Amino acid sequence: MFAFEFYRAHQNLEALESINDTNLSAAFDLFQELDSLEANLYGQIVQQRIAVIRTLQERVEENAKEKVIQEYIYDHLWLLDPAWERAEATEYMERRVGKLFEEVSASLNEGERLARLDIGYRETAGKHVIVELKRPGRSISVFELSAQINKYRSGMKKFLQDLGRPHEPVEFVCLLGQRQSEWNDDPKLVENNLETVSARIKLYEELLEHAFRAYKDYLDSRKFVDRLQEVIKAIDDYESENGT
Repeated sequence: MFAFEFYRAHQNLEALESINDTNLSAAFDLFQELDSLEANLYGQIVQQRIAVIRTLQERVEENAKEKVIQEYIYDHLWLLDPAWERAEATEYMERRVGKLFEEVSASLNEGERLARLDIGYRETAGKHVIVELKRPGRSISVFELSAQINKYRSGMKKFLQDLGRPHEPVEFVCLLGQRQSEWNDDPKLVENNLETVSARIKLYEELLEHAFRAYKDYLDSRKFVDRLQEVIKAIDDYESENGT
């Protein structure tokens, strides 16, 4: 299926070479064909991602599932946010930010260091994304979490300021094994507290289900659009055949 779609794309590129002032209408047809190709290709990617998510949900034990997520999360940011298609090639930035993280980590107390499993940096969708993995069995209050994040956030903001890029957005995602105790008392307080440091929380156990729902919603909406396009095309074909 992928090979067929790529073949169609190659044919369209060749057809572009024949476009000139006398057949501009053909260019519009090619644009429509390109939109269709993009939707089909992305739809196939989404279907494969859903299959991967479902396999993890149904066949992998909880403790092993966390290990899989930890291993692949940094290079598959779509698990965190469907808008984050892929990490951009930023080796230089990753090295510089990694050094910054080492300096900040050295200032953490023993409890903070033990609670953290890993922290990583990626750049995607025009954002600087920092993903912190907490050990699934460790509990941490939202105030402790915000204080830790703020240390990294302050360092990152200064780093971007020194690069002459102070307005570029920085977002933190913290992957936890369980909700903080404050969440049950006042979830809005937790959200507001994290918002002040541009952070949000994801739980290991919820991560896959949230990703699945997001992609399933996309496929469901595409089915509706595809049916609508088929109806419109049928009407156009009927009018053309009957000269109306």
